[in-house]
Amino acid sequence: MWLLAVSQGLQSFGTSVFAISLALLAGQNGDFLGLGLVLAARTIPTVVIALFGGVAADLWSRKLLAILTLLGVAVLNVATLFSVVHQGLGPITQVISLASGFISAFGAPALYTLLPSVVSAENNFRANAVVRTFRNAGSLLGPILATFVSTTFQTTSGIALSSVFFVCSALCILPVRISGVAARSEGIKKDIRVAFSALKDQRWFGYLLLFWALFLALQSGFTSVLQPIAATSKAGPASYGAMAAALAVGYLIGSLLCAKWKVEKFLLTASVGFFALCSLPNFALAAFAQPLWWCLAAIVAGLGLEISGVAWGSALQTRVPEEHLGKFSSLDYAVSFGLLPVGYALCGFLGASLPTNSLLLVGGWILLLGPLAFLTVSHRFDVKKSLSAGRTDFESSKKV
Repeated sequence: MWLLAVSQGLQSFGTSVFAISLALLAGQNGDFLGLGLVLAARTIPTVVIALFGGVAADLWSRKLLAILTLLGVAVLNVATLFSVVHQGLGPITQVISLASGFISAFGAPALYTLLPSVVSAENNFRANAVVRTFRNAGSLLGPILATFVSTTFQTTSGIALSSVFFVCSALCILPVRISGVAARSEGIKKDIRVAFSALKDQRWFGYLLLFWALFLALQSGFTSVLQPIAATSKAGPASYGAMAAALAVGYLIGSLLCAKWKVEKFLLTASVGFFALCSLPNFALAAFAQPLWWCLAAIVAGLGLEISGVAWGSALQTRVPEEHLGKFSSLDYAVSFGLLPVGYALCGFLGASLPTNSLLLVGGWILLLGPLAFLTVSHRFDVKKSLSAGRTDFESSKKV
């Protein structure tokens, strides 16, 4: 478990260093359109290929898929380095980014499902918290290292360094012993149909998946579009940088708390309920002019989002049958993040048309009341037991 935690931390470190290095390169060259296209190309394959990666994770060696994924991204990061040196963030770099996105999306379910193969169900929640603590530490330290390397040496040095982190991440997985046997396959098309038919027996997952698709898109749009504009216009760009750092601090505190706190009997309730705390930065930006209040709200929001994420990940890994875990995790990955571009575009359009403060307040109330309303009416979807029951009750209801 500790090897997986270190691997996740190094992967997060490498991803953060790579992204910040690209952003700094774009800032030096004024090529923000190129940066946007590169990042878009990296995320487009998520919806298209992630489900196939989930099927592969259930059929083949998850450990081998995870290692090959990390090494593949490392190789393509090196290719990106040579491309940006000679071509900048142009078409060649965008094609390389697209290829990296395909590899990442295909291998994400295998990486995600390694943890339940090495820890018992009763320790899964705390194990997720430990792994996410390392991941959050990597996300927090990555921008610091990328900025230092880029200013001390060359901006592209961070891109080269990111490849080293991905290789080290793969090496950490190499000695991990994975339990479980790969499932038998009757064809990838049939396996995908089986994944969707399995949703009939796991209706709680389907309803929660729709919830995450909608509210993660809204939360991401507010956080990445409206909040930066509002903070920058009120107190300058440094204020939003402080908010982003405060959010990362909240993530780190949340994962550390989860490592000491057991909520196995209320995983889904905790996941939905704590998500409502992400509404606080919206309210703080609309109500206060001092960045201190914005940062405090961001810390609490990060804490809530992290507890929500740990609880949801643990619920998925302990309540979905082992033979379907890869496919369900890929559905979660594809659907939950599939609407993010819609959220970005919607908030961008609304931000250009309506007063920012009004949008922040309306968005805050949506993010606060939406999750609470979902919990209130969950009994109508026949998921009330799943929202509040522990693993024992859940297994009993499956047998019935």
